Amino acid sequence: VATVDAFQGREKDLVLVSCVRAPACGKKDRPQTIGFLKDRNRLNVLLSRARLGCWVVGHGATLKQNGDWKDVLN
Repeated sequence: VATVDAFQGREKDLVLVSCVRAPACGKKDRPQTIGFLKDRNRLNVLLSRARLGCWVVGHGATLKQNGDWKDVLN
Protein backbone atom coordinates (compact mmCIF):
# COMPACT_ATOMS: atom_id res chain seq x y z
CA VAL A 1 0.00 0.00 0.00
CA ALA A 2 1.39 3.38 -0.99
CA THR A 3 0.52 6.74 -2.48
CA VAL A 4 0.55 7.32 -6.24
CA ASP A 5 3.74 9.33 -5.84
CA ALA A 6 5.46 6.34 -4.23
CA PHE A 7 4.85 4.25 -7.35
CA GLN A 8 6.82 6.57 -9.62
CA GLY A 9 9.10 4.29 -11.65
CA ARG A 10 7.59 1.03 -10.28
CA GLU A 11 4.98 -1.35 -11.65
CA LYS A 12 2.51 -3.70 -9.95
CA ASP A 13 0.22 -6.38 -11.35
CA LEU A 14 -2.88 -4.71 -9.92
CA VAL A 15 -3.38 -1.12 -8.85
CA LEU A 16 -6.35 -0.21 -6.66
CA VAL A 17 -7.00 3.52 -6.42
CA SER A 18 -9.29 5.07 -3.84
CA CYS A 19 -10.49 8.56 -4.75
CA VAL A 20 -12.24 9.90 -1.68
CA ARG A 21 -13.48 13.22 -3.04
CA ALA A 22 -17.26 13.61 -3.16
CA PRO A 23 -19.67 16.51 -2.71
CA ALA A 24 -21.55 16.92 0.52
CA CYS A 25 -25.01 15.49 -0.15
CA GLY A 26 -27.66 18.20 -0.28
CA LYS A 27 -25.10 21.02 0.04
CA LYS A 28 -25.59 23.14 -3.08
CA ASP A 29 -23.21 25.83 -1.80
CA ARG A 30 -20.26 23.42 -2.01
CA PRO A 31 -18.91 22.92 -5.54
CA GLN A 32 -17.81 19.52 -6.78
CA THR A 33 -14.03 19.59 -6.89
CA ILE A 34 -11.42 16.88 -7.14
CA GLY A 35 -8.50 18.75 -5.57
CA PHE A 36 -5.13 17.06 -6.08
CA LEU A 37 -6.79 14.31 -8.16
CA LYS A 38 -6.85 16.73 -11.10
CA ASP A 39 -3.05 16.51 -11.38
CA ARG A 40 -2.47 14.98 -14.82
CA ASN A 41 0.94 13.57 -13.80
CA ARG A 42 -0.58 11.59 -10.91
CA LEU A 43 -3.31 10.26 -13.21
CA ASN A 44 -0.67 9.15 -15.69
CA VAL A 45 1.34 7.38 -12.97
CA LEU A 46 -1.65 5.52 -11.55
CA LEU A 47 -2.81 4.34 -14.99
CA SER A 48 0.60 3.39 -16.33
CA ARG A 49 1.85 1.40 -13.30
CA ALA A 50 -0.68 -1.42 -13.55
CA ARG A 51 0.45 -4.45 -15.56
CA LEU A 52 -2.78 -6.46 -15.48
CA GLY A 53 -5.51 -4.22 -14.10
CA CYS A 54 -6.43 -0.94 -12.47
CA TRP A 55 -9.48 -0.53 -10.24
CA VAL A 56 -10.69 2.97 -9.42
CA VAL A 57 -13.07 3.45 -6.50
CA GLY A 58 -14.60 6.90 -6.27
CA HIS A 59 -17.54 9.20 -6.87
CA GLY A 60 -17.92 9.03 -10.65
CA ALA A 61 -19.99 12.18 -11.07
CA THR A 62 -17.41 14.23 -9.18
CA LEU A 63 -14.45 12.73 -11.04
CA LYS A 64 -16.15 13.36 -14.40
CA GLN A 65 -16.11 17.11 -13.69
CA ASN A 66 -12.47 16.90 -14.82
CA GLY A 67 -11.94 16.26 -18.55
CA ASP A 68 -9.06 13.79 -18.10
CA TRP A 69 -10.95 11.70 -15.55
CA LYS A 70 -14.08 11.84 -17.71
CA ASP A 71 -12.12 10.35 -20.63
CA VAL A 72 -10.71 7.58 -18.41
CA LEU A 73 -14.08 6.67 -16.87
CA ASN A 74 -15.94 6.72 -20.16
